[in-house]
Amino acid sequence: MRAVPPAPKTLPLLALSLVLACCLALAAPAQARADSPYVQGLELYRQGKYAEAARVLRDALPAPTPIQAATPRPSLTPSLTPSAQQPAQAPRNVDTPEELHTRAVLGFALLRLDQLAEAEEQFDLVRQDAALQPVGLLGSGWAAFSRGRTSAAVELYAEALSQSLRPAAAQPPGLPDMLRESVSADARLGQGLIALGRGRASEAARLLQAATSDPDLLSSPKELFLALGDALGLAGDTKGALAAWAEVPKRSSHFQGDAPRDELARLKAARLLEAKGELAQALSVFGSLTGGKFYQPEALLGQSRLLLARGNVTEALASLRRLVVLEPTLVEPLNGAIAADPVLRPLNKDWGLAYFHRAAYLEALSKLSSYLDDVDAKDYACLMGMGWSHLRLGQSAQALDAFNDAEIVRAAGGSGSPSADALAGMGAATLSLGQTSTARGLLVKALGLEPNNAVALNTLGHLELSQGNPAKALENFRAALSARPDYVDSRMAAAKILFERADYDGAAAEYFRLATQERRSVAAWNGLGWARLRQGHYDDALQAFSEARRLNPSLPAAAYGLGITLAKQGKADKASQSLAEAIFLYPDFAATPEVLELMRSRPEYGELFLEMGEAYARKLYPTAAAPFLEEYLYQNPNSRSGRRALAWASFWAGQEDKAHALFQTLLTVNKDDADAHLGDGLAMLSRNYLDRAEPHLRDAVRLEPTNAQAWRALVILLFREGKNQEAVAVQDSAPKSRLERLDRMSASGFAALTEGRLRDAVRDFRRAVARDPGLAAPRYGLAFALVALGDARLAREELLSGLNLDPAYLDEQELGRLLSRHFQLGGLDVDLAWSQLYALNLAPARAEFERILGANPANLEAEFGLGATAYLQADWATAEKSFDKILPRAPETAPSWDKWSHLMDKLGWAAFHQQKYDKALHAFDWLRTYNTETPYAAPMSGMGWALLRKGHPGQAQDLFTRSLTIFPRNLTAMLGMTTLKKSSESYEEDMDDEPEPEPLPKVKSKRSKKKIQAEEPAPTKKKSKTSKKKAQADEPEPTKKKSKKSTKAKTE
Repeated sequence: MRAVPPAPKTLPLLALSLVLACCLALAAPAQARADSPYVQGLELYRQGKYAEAARVLRDALPAPTPIQAATPRPSLTPSLTPSAQQPAQAPRNVDTPEELHTRAVLGFALLRLDQLAEAEEQFDLVRQDAALQPVGLLGSGWAAFSRGRTSAAVELYAEALSQSLRPAAAQPPGLPDMLRESVSADARLGQGLIALGRGRASEAARLLQAATSDPDLLSSPKELFLALGDALGLAGDTKGALAAWAEVPKRSSHFQGDAPRDELARLKAARLLEAKGELAQALSVFGSLTGGKFYQPEALLGQSRLLLARGNVTEALASLRRLVVLEPTLVEPLNGAIAADPVLRPLNKDWGLAYFHRAAYLEALSKLSSYLDDVDAKDYACLMGMGWSHLRLGQSAQALDAFNDAEIVRAAGGSGSPSADALAGMGAATLSLGQTSTARGLLVKALGLEPNNAVALNTLGHLELSQGNPAKALENFRAALSARPDYVDSRMAAAKILFERADYDGAAAEYFRLATQERRSVAAWNGLGWARLRQGHYDDALQAFSEARRLNPSLPAAAYGLGITLAKQGKADKASQSLAEAIFLYPDFAATPEVLELMRSRPEYGELFLEMGEAYARKLYPTAAAPFLEEYLYQNPNSRSGRRALAWASFWAGQEDKAHALFQTLLTVNKDDADAHLGDGLAMLSRNYLDRAEPHLRDAVRLEPTNAQAWRALVILLFREGKNQEAVAVQDSAPKSRLERLDRMSASGFAALTEGRLRDAVRDFRRAVARDPGLAAPRYGLAFALVALGDARLAREELLSGLNLDPAYLDEQELGRLLSRHFQLGGLDVDLAWSQLYALNLAPARAEFERILGANPANLEAEFGLGATAYLQADWATAEKSFDKILPRAPETAPSWDKWSHLMDKLGWAAFHQQKYDKALHAFDWLRTYNTETPYAAPMSGMGWALLRKGHPGQAQDLFTRSLTIFPRNLTAMLGMTTLKKSSESYEEDMDDEPEPEPLPKVKSKRSKKKIQAEEPAPTKKKSKTSKKKAQADEPEPTKKKSKKSTKAKTE
């Protein structure tokens, strides 16, 4: 290993020389002044004051500039493909060298502020200058890394390095350009971090070691040496890793994230020493960190672990008592040792109560129960904790038993009188059981013993509320607050009652007190925001909603409230952005009459139609997406993003002809549109037009070789064509999506998660989500971290978001282990299977659907999913069998295309491909009569093909003609007419002589629907599933404006 460069001895001298170098580096026609905005901005950037630096640098740029001009708001919904770099706009006037340097530093400051789009625009402008092109390429590489486009980032870093080695054209006199001089080290830092995230430790060590040899104004040396230590440690160079981490506290730096890095380096060193058997040294380092600021819990865990290993049980118990208070989840790895040692077993009481106060009630029950079994069966505090934990979990009977035991213990303790707290708990449990009279009696008895018992008063308030007496409830909540001003539940309940009464002043006062008391209460800040909004105090509302969003970026109510408040203030651009974020998080919550009215009446909110449609489509509800996308296309008929979204929604809704027509319009504009080739290829594959699908899917892979979904689609096609050998080869060469989508902050988060630094992991993952909500990696990371911290509810939300964004990011074994270990995440198995189907992971999807149906054969969603998966696999018999099981539950009719329409259509084609033409004919005719308000081309085309195969070309021609009248670009009908034309000589006489086709009878009763199942398929391997999909209309694009009424109907 090359020697680690020593830290500078005189840091003030280095800072002075840095300022001097910056001043002289831009010796253009005029030297850069020490007070120039560029120098000031660079110094602020180096101090970690990014917002102030950005302000100074922006003010120094000439106006107007491309970055100050209005730019389209980027969609929050991720594309299936990484967005291509857009060509930079040429500025009106050529920037001076100092202005170009100003833009470069501004770009890096914006990166630190997570303003990626604006940073990318600045770097695009900088790249136009030959001298600073390496700096612009470097910045673009960091932006790509921040977006999870790691392959693109590696290429940009390499190009920046290559360009930096060339002599700069027309370099002004003076000292070397320090920005350009930083390219070598900073680019190698980026490459090393990516290699480290990909598990290539030796490569990462080589790159990071090289980065230590050159100056770097743009990144933290502490981050560099931490990463170098990680790489060397993973590569097996213990001495080198310890030396690198020892350099961290010697480096002076004020970049974002530097504050905890000195302690983190020592923590890493202690863990490595422990792993290498240097226990005494490791224990010493852990001990020095137990009084630290950032990693107390991790240090206490390490200290406890080593003390137990050395047999110092009493000392270990003291450390563990401190640890369970700070972070009870970290103690879990030592659970076996604690259970086995009588000296350590009393810890379970502290441990259980710590879990209870963190609302981790299952874990609390486990620990408290262990204490009662192994230490003291009559511990009053444990019994009360058991009672409230059971109650919080909805286990009212068990809660009542626990409270009753606690009351007996207290009465037998010598006082001879019952416990008011235990009686209040019993009252709460009986109220939960619906025994109102008994509950009231217990609460009155508790208050008789202790008139100011806050728990009893609070419970009595909830009892009155359940009886429809909000006024009496409010009196009791206020009495509880008089007895205990910090009672959160009473304060929240009082605030809600006042808000519902429209007493917004009173509600705001209560929410404000709660937010002041509980600074991290999201509910308090969100409630305060809504109260201020109703008062008309918009600035105060914005502040409250912003704080709620900061505490929980995934809360749709706060984003929605922020958007509505901004709209009230007339700030349409900002309002639209906030509402788009709310839509992205939870479209059902955001699709309120107030927002829909804004969207329809105010052109500046028109983009929200696209956001709403894409959000529904991403959550696997294509039918709900359709009305919004069609309305958007009416307002923006040439929108490629709108056409793309509607095309994909149409495909997943089972309307392949409509999807094909829309994808074709995209390919007409750009024949190299990889996403459109993929979509059109899948539409043709689903229709079994394999010869038409193949060129599209091969083009999709050729044009975008990193798109794993395109490779999987090609593999499905090749297997269906019988080209098994080529399919296996393609499957082996397909890219791994997780490597391409691992952004910078997520890589840091997963490293922290691996090392057990859960809070660091959550922080990094949340920052990654804030940077780009379309990234899947941080969602999965958050799910793992939050589960480990005991927050299963939020973990479930993040996991579902990750599944919707990129279901193939984790393999099915990893997800299976996560779901099996944490039953709180249950209920996601069907979502997981559907997400795998959407990602074209057909084998895992099918296996999961079959597993679900094995446990619950009545699961319609799983049955639909099994049928849909089998259909894409050309397993027509299994698809037919699954659809036959589901369709008897279909309603009599529906106004427009829905999931039942999808099922009928696919049942018809599954029967058709098995040459069961009568059954196909009945299925398509059922579909024809099912949608009563909107005529569709699909059933006419299907009936036409069934009749054609039955030898009735005249009737088939009539149906194809009717289908083309409804939808002129209907490929299925057009191919039918082409087939008829090719056979016109043999069919000409039949077509002239045949009478008009007799209309088939409408199928209305469930009994008559059973006719469709007349031709039973041969028994096949069991599969199944129903779908969360929804479908939409046949027309490829809207041609006339829909009324508000019809749009609303479709939305509903």
